[in-house]
Amino acid sequence: MVLALKSKPGLTGASALSIPKDWDATWFRGFINNLLKGADVRNAVGVNGITVSGTIASPYATISLGVGTTLVGAANEISITTAGGVTTIGFAPNIVIPAPASGNTLTINSVGVSAALDLNSSSSALPAYMELSQAGVGKGFFGVDGGQVLAAGSTNGDIVLRSDSGGVIRISGNAGASSHIIISNTGLASFFGTTLGSGIASATQVFIAGALSASFGWCNSSNGADSKIFDSFVDASATLHLRAVNDAYTAATDWCTIVRSGTSIVSISLGGSLVIHSDGGVTIGSPTGGSKGAGTLNVQNGVFLNGTAYTNP
Repeated sequence: MVLALKSKPGLTGASALSIPKDWDATWFRGFINNLLKGADVRNAVGVNGITVSGTIASPYATISLGVGTTLVGAANEISITTAGGVTTIGFAPNIVIPAPASGNTLTINSVGVSAALDLNSSSSALPAYMELSQAGVGKGFFGVDGGQVLAAGSTNGDIVLRSDSGGVIRISGNAGASSHIIISNTGLASFFGTTLGSGIASATQVFIAGALSASFGWCNSSNGADSKIFDSFVDASATLHLRAVNDAYTAATDWCTIVRSGTSIVSISLGGSLVIHSDGGVTIGSPTGGSKGAGTLNVQNGVFLNGTAYTNP
């Protein structure tokens, strides 16, 4: 027996009215096959980019998210955006992941590719960051600042690690193991090779490297004008400079320079006048003959004893 469909597959008013007063097993099997089989989802109405489609010839519904459309959720819901064949799943505007009884709250696994967590801000004026909290109290931030939001004076693209409430930013290795911090715009890790973490480099260390110079600075912002900053750097001739720098960072005075040749120290100069030489001699100013060897002092102008010019008897 062929049952004429009075509506598309699914439960509708028309399908309910089509039930005869007296029906048999054959009619009931046809009713299930023609109408009830598609009843699970055929009555669904797609919104916000979701479409529900199907035909009588193919009674099962197809649920899809159109390319270029967006599904936006409320708080603690999920937003899905597709464009150019790429689907992005986001949390709009907030989602909470409850901690499990044991193990990690969130784990990212990868197969054959790098595992990455990408925080992206669509505005150049707003940061992309992670807020670190404990017991509901903000303890700090880590992220890319978009303009002095995470740190005063930062500019677009600055990476900021900030501790709030006087907390300590701690970088630590396992007990008994060496820890190394490398700040570099060169291939510093490959430069050290197997030396890093062994031999003379086995201690906990901080390495700063640059293609032109490696610099490190100290600043006490509460000091007076042009008295806040000291820095140090290594120049292209392998000389270490320790400097007093003005507040604008446009002028500096060397208060100590250390010249080397290989692993040997050639000289140590304080203020450009007092120089300790590698042969053990000391010179002050620019005396004739330079260093006179171990245990000697050669001065340019004279030696004074209690404010009076000293004459060697």
